[in-house]
Parts: sequence; C-alpha cells; structure tokens
Amino acid sequence: MGRAAPAEASEGAVLAVGEDELIVELGEADGVAEGESVRIYRRVALEHPLSGELVEDRFPIGEVVLDTVGEHMSLVHDWSALTRQPAPGDAAVTDRRPAAPEPGELTSVEDSADSAYAQPPPEPTVCDDADPDAASVTALFDSLIGQPLTERVVVLSSWLADNPDNDHRDGVGDQLD
Repeated sequence: MGRAAPAEASEGAVLAVGEDELIVELGEADGVAEGESVRIYRRVALEHPLSGELVEDRFPIGEVVLDTVGEHMSLVHDWSALTRQPAPGDAAVTDRRPAAPEPGELTSVEDSADSAYAQPPPEPTVCDDADPDAASVTALFDSLIGQPLTERVVVLSSWLADNPDNDHRDGVGDQLD
C-alpha cells in the first residue's frame, strides 16, 4: 500500500498581538482548521558587524492552537506555551496544504502581481564555466540556502579545508569571521 505524500508547509505571519487574542495570517485558504497547531518562529535580521551584510534567521518559540479560523486569518486565545511573547512579524507555520483555488481565482505568481508574496523563489545562480573556482564557491553558497547556522559553519569550514588553492578562499573564510 502506498504512502501519502507529506503535507507541504503553509507559512504566514503573526499580524497582531492583543491582550486576549493573537491574530495569525493563516486561514481556510491555507488549509488550516480550528484546533490545529501552528508553530511560531521569531524572525531575526541583523547587520553583520564586519561585512555589513544582512544576516537573517528564525528560531522556534513554540506552538499555538487555532481557536477561530477565517478565510485568511485565524485567532488564538492561549499562547502561554510560547517561550517568548509573540510579536507582529513572527512566522506562523503549519504542515497543511493550501486549499485548491476556486475556478477563476488566482493560480500563479504571475496572476498575483499585487500580492505581498508575488516574488518567485530565486533561481539557482549560474556561474561562468571559465572560472571553476567561482563555480565551486557558487555551488557552496547555493548548498547553504536554508541551512541552520551550525550546519553552515561546518560546511564552510570543511570546504575551506578541502579547497586551499581556491582563488576565492578568502571571501569564503570571511563568512566565518
């Protein structure tokens, strides 16, 4: 007997935090239902003190249960299990598949130019084959997308040890400083 495909995650944001309710940007259109658990993550974006580049990540602060679910938003009345006070902009994630669009509804990124989520995922970086060192670095950084910080440090350190003659080694090493 075949196994069902795993559910895709739907992601929204904490929109507001009041005294008695938390408003989350996940609703029936995202496939969520009353009583369902949603993971909340704190988003962190900091300027790197040496490179000046923006470094972004997110950290889990717990789960909440959706009490009332609307078309695009849900209400939560108890968030006492979170390790930190939720804040607008925190990520809200569930493993439910979004509901199938109704006939005539927007069905692609191209159809939703006004949407806050209208940007397609980034294309993999294409590097000129004439510079194999640059191609190696590009492949390295592409492999780090979405990886936790500890994994990125391990992979970068290993790459540096394995590529002592790469022309771009200093730039890669700067990521660990």
